[in-house]
Formats: sequence, structure tokens, C-alpha cells
Amino acid sequence: MSFLICGFAFGGSLNDMWVAGLMGLLVRLLQSAAEGSQLSASGAQVFTSALVSFIAQLLSSFTSRIWCFTSISSSGVISLLPGFVILMGQLDVSGGNLALGTPKVIMGVLTSLFLGFGLTLGSDVFLRLDPSARRELDKIVSEAANNTVNGFFEATNSTSNVTFVGSFTFSNETDVTMPNIVQGCYRDESWGWYLQPLPPWVSYLLVPFFVLASAMANQQHWKSRQMLVIMVIACASFSVARLCNTYLGLKNHPDYVALIGSLVASILGNSYARLFGGTAYTVMLSGILLLVPVRWFVRCRWIGFF
Repeated sequence: MSFLICGFAFGGSLNDMWVAGLMGLLVRLLQSAAEGSQLSASGAQVFTSALVSFIAQLLSSFTSRIWCFTSISSSGVISLLPGFVILMGQLDVSGGNLALGTPKVIMGVLTSLFLGFGLTLGSDVFLRLDPSARRELDKIVSEAANNTVNGFFEATNSTSNVTFVGSFTFSNETDVTMPNIVQGCYRDESWGWYLQPLPPWVSYLLVPFFVLASAMANQQHWKSRQMLVIMVIACASFSVARLCNTYLGLKNHPDYVALIGSLVASILGNSYARLFGGTAYTVMLSGILLLVPVRWFVRCRWIGFF
């Protein structure tokens, strides 16, 4: 799953995708090991996300930046995202069962905070061990920083005799230009095609395989009739969300895009249940969860880690 979603949701190249797949496998192994140990679930998530972030930062710093930290770290922890828990909690709350739904929503929010803390921790630990990477990051941040000076301003001619005393803040109003940065990743134009972001049309080829893997992870048999329905609904909701994001000017409004995509999945799922007697929740679950990683990436985009 991490291998596939790295390409169409996190702007990863083909070179990033196989590393993200290995990170996803590592996360699964650590999850299995944590289930049989005395570690708490939150502690295991923080350690796992920190380890993935540390390895991603290591690769992106020591290899001429041919690997993207943002793509690898974000897609590597995709299986830890609490999309299923939050979805269940929201369904319970909307159904009036506040006592059952509220703890699930709170648990999902706390899990997101733990993941964000782990990703930040792993990156900061590596930057502490590598001073050159830290200096490069500080240079990027300082270019857009404000400078505050305490003192007074006094006119030097006779046109005005007013003296200003206080704190004066000087900010850089010029846009910080970072060439060859595509979706938070460094992409040199001279690099080969396998080091460049995948074309948009490739997303429509990767999404069905991701939905298949996601449905099988949720205990759906791959030979069942519902598997085909699940893939159709998920691909339809993703396509509508992507078209709205690209052609309707909703790129800066991810909440609206997610709303439209989930609405399409809900309509198709309930139509299937009405016409063929199936379960609407089962067939539209993967389509809803498919929108979670993209929204999480837009909200939690990493800046400056190249």
C-alpha cells in the first residue's frame, strides 16, 4: 500500500516508491512485534513513525537528494493513519450515539498527534546528528524570517519632527524562490524519468491496485462480487475528487474536495444496496478511506526537509 500511494498521493517518483514500500513493510513488522510486547500502542506508534522519519531524512540528505523525505515518510506510515477509527466515530456521532462515537474521534485525533510527534522527532534527531543538514534548513527558514529591532525613529530633516519609539519589525516581502521543488520534493530537471514525479494519468492506474490491497487488508476476499463494486466506487470517488481539485479551482480547499468525493461514494454505495441488496457501508468504506491520506498530506505538508 505504501508503494502505491507514494506515487499518486504524495508526489513520489518511481525511485521513492520502492523505498516507501520497504518502509511500509518495516512498519508492519514493527506493528506485529509491538502486539506481542508490553509496549503501549501510542508508544509503539511514536517509535515507528520516528524510525521511518529518521531513515527518510538520512536517505534524502546523503544521496544528492534523489530521495524525497516528504514522500517516503508520509507514505511509509500510511497504515498507521486512524482513518477507520475516525470514520467509525463520525458515523456513531451522526447516528446520535455520542457516548460511543466521541471516544473514537478523540482516539483518532490523539493518534494523529502521536504520528506527527514521531515524524518530527525522527527528523530532528537526524538533523541534530548532521549539522550540515541543520544549517541548510536554518538557511531556508532565515530567508523568510522577520527581524525585530527595538529603538526609536527620528527624522533627519525639517519636514517632520515626530519621533517614533518602540519595536520595529522588518519582514521579507519577496517570495522565497526554491528552484526545482515540486510538491515539497527536490526534482532536478536533468534527472531521468524515474527520478521525476509520476504523470497525473498514472494515478488512475495505481488507484485500483491500492483499493484492492486496502480492501484485502480489511478482510475482503479478492474473488468476491463485492470486491469489483468496491473498486468501482473507490475509483469513481477518487476521480471526481481529483477532477474537482484540478479543474474546479478547489486545490486550496481540500475539505470541499473530500466532501464531494465522499458524497459520490455514499450515493453509489447506497444505490448498490438499494438495487442489489448489498451492504452500503462495506462497499463504500475503501472509497472513503482513500480520501484520508490525500487530505492528511495537504494538512501536514512538510516544508524545508530536502
